[in-house]
Amino acid sequence: MSPGLAVAAALPDEALRRTLVARAEALVPDLLARVPEAREGRRVPKATIDDMQAAGFFRALQPKRWGGSE
Repeated sequence: MSPGLAVAAALPDEALRRTLVARAEALVPDLLARVPEAREGRRVPKATIDDMQAAGFFRALQPKRWGGSE
């Protein structure tokens, strides 16, 4: 399954899908800039986790009744 199909299957709401994809694309420059830090520290930098949380990625598949988007 291609990444696009996987996203479409996981997020049936087209507007939410477009929003999350746009947010992910906007993060690419910062993620690339943090590659050396991630490799050196052998973990995802806290700034990346913070950015992903602020973008709403962690709640994208969480049920609405528990504060998520689904």
